[in-house]
Amino acid sequence: MGVISIPSINIEYPILEKETTQSLKIAIVYLYGPGANKVGNTVFQGHNYRNGLFFSNLHKLKDGDKIYITDTTGTKITYEVYRNFTAKATDTSFYKRDTAWKREITLSTCTTEYTDRTIILAREV
Repeated sequence: MGVISIPSINIEYPILEKETTQSLKIAIVYLYGPGANKVGNTVFQGHNYRNGLFFSNLHKLKDGDKIYITDTTGTKITYEVYRNFTAKATDTSFYKRDTAWKREITLSTCTTEYTDRTIILAREV
């Protein structure tokens, strides 16, 4: 589906279209929404291995940090973090949010304790 790059936490990984146990072990996966760099909110999920790999350091992102998504057409869109919070693992209420016809992404991973989820919201710059 594309590539995600987050320089502030030093990661760059492929994004796979199908969420499976195996795909989550090797990449970031598409979870919900219109797709990479499409108008609306697209949700991506990655493992927190607590070792710096994949989304392990997602909790360190701050407002204003940049996230880059390059889709399969080669289009690279810059997104800027505007919210970082913790949610219950079963809470998906922020997936279907009004983006006012703009591109937004949601990044999701388990917290270090694996009880909740770290959620990052970012919008196109």
